[in-house]
Amino acid sequence: RHSLGYGQCACDASDADGFWAGVACAWCQAGWVGPGCATACSGCTGPRCPTADTDLICSGHGACGPNGCTCDEQWGGVACTTCSLGYHGPDCGRPCVSGTSAAQLCICDAGWAGADCDLQCPAVLGVVCAGHGLCDAGSMGTGVCLCSGLYTGPTCELTCPGGDVGVRCHGHGQCLPTGQCK
Repeated sequence: RHSLGYGQCACDASDADGFWAGVACAWCQAGWVGPGCATACSGCTGPRCPTADTDLICSGHGACGPNGCTCDEQWGGVACTTCSLGYHGPDCGRPCVSGTSAAQLCICDAGWAGADCDLQCPAVLGVVCAGHGLCDAGSMGTGVCLCSGLYTGPTCELTCPGGDVGVRCHGHGQCLPTGQCK
């Protein structure tokens, strides 16, 4: 490339100089990709194999093909810069066990918790947390139920005394996981 002045370039097209295009020679000609626009992309026509900001073909997470980037399994997007569904983490290397992903985070299916959606919460007759709580990641590496309202117990299957007035233990004491007041 060489400057014509006023922000314009004459674009050289050779194996030695690369295959540049555009007013300022700022992008690759059709069929050429990579640093210096010096890598031929067989089958590409037009800017189908984006390099994002990394100057690596398909951001280093895929291969250039006739229809653009073919991303590695855990990568997705036009330039292979985002995690594909079911993967998360900064390197998209962590699978979501029981859920899907968005914005590099797992969104757990009902009854599952944890960063990888790999912690299952207890259920009563197939109903997670007996339908009276939320599934959460526990401190012991398991899924736990966070019971709502008057419910308690490991699966939120027990009712605390005082339900007739809508206040746990009639407002006098603490409801234990056994369903008893203290």
